[in-house]
Amino acid sequence: MSKRPYLKVKYKELKDITEKAILVVCFDGSSAILPKSHVQQNTFSDILYVPTWLAQKKPLQYSQKKEWR
Repeated sequence: MSKRPYLKVKYKELKDITEKAILVVCFDGSSAILPKSHVQQNTFSDILYVPTWLAQKKPLQYSQKKEWR
């Protein structure tokens, strides 16, 4: 299985909207609805790993450094 590039999104608030979608609110006030199937959550901190292609389409505050997972 090949690794794919992800970007880190540090969130202020995370809410389940439906069983398949979450609402992410960042510290700068930006927010977006993301599918749970594409997002990986770090259980020890307030960081989400969002695929690069998805993060660039949404108005989220994210790190520019890519992490391969």
